[in-house]
Amino acid sequence: MKKIILSLSLLLFLGGGCANTPSEEASEDIVSKPADAVENNMEEVKKPESLVLKAKIAGNATVEFEWEVPKNLESKDGYRIVYSTEPNPTYPSTWWYERGPAHREKVWTGLPLGTAHFRLCAVVDDKCGEYSNDVEVEIK
Repeated sequence: MKKIILSLSLLLFLGGGCANTPSEEASEDIVSKPADAVENNMEEVKKPESLVLKAKIAGNATVEFEWEVPKNLESKDGYRIVYSTEPNPTYPSTWWYERGPAHREKVWTGLPLGTAHFRLCAVVDDKCGEYSNDVEVEIK
């Protein structure tokens, strides 16, 4: 009798005789897709490959500048905004403004009225290396 009880206990403990099929309640289908089949809803953020200068009028004779600098063009010496009435100004010019390496903006006041062109350059050993795009602004 002890052998029968021991055998039944062992059988129940080990799960012998139980069907290894899922119940109808837990029969939800799980669908998996390979990683390359899943749509990527995130937009790729493109970093600039050159200096990018942006400008907007910020008041009377005042222009607000912002710029983007790719990693490979970051300057330890800073940046210059150069001014001219002609397109694509270069340094040295009659008017320019210099900012330190951590800055990416400048509000320039007291500019002469009329059409102006600006470019940004990365300063290396007190010289302009790479230049940005030309920005034309009508200063009022």
